[in-house]
Amino acid sequence: MNNRIKGTVAEIAATQYLTENGFSILECNYSSSKNFQGGEIDIIAKRGGRIHFIEVKSRTTDKFGTGRESVTAYKQKTIRRMAIKWLVTRGLWDVVPVSLDIIEINNGIIEYYENAF
Repeated sequence: MNNRIKGTVAEIAATQYLTENGFSILECNYSSSKNFQGGEIDIIAKRGGRIHFIEVKSRTTDKFGTGRESVTAYKQKTIRRMAIKWLVTRGLWDVVPVSLDIIEINNGIIEYYENAF
């Protein structure tokens, strides 16, 4: 199975986990327009009054570190930038609380890290 398929499978598992835990999925694989620096947010969800921008990482081994460890400072900066763009284009900047989260899937076990960075 190639990495893109593995990523898609992990994102499906993550959205299922989120919906089972009271989240509404607003968008998956949000990416920027061609006139904005690149980037992608795996899942944008809402629970209560908070918007969650979620990075999904899947691993079968910790040989190269955990999934959450692979969300580097550069990746965090990209997610922040994309989250701001998403909020601004919907008129929600400074209106709703947000959370930048990670879902890590290791051998089918899901760990959710709210306010991860």
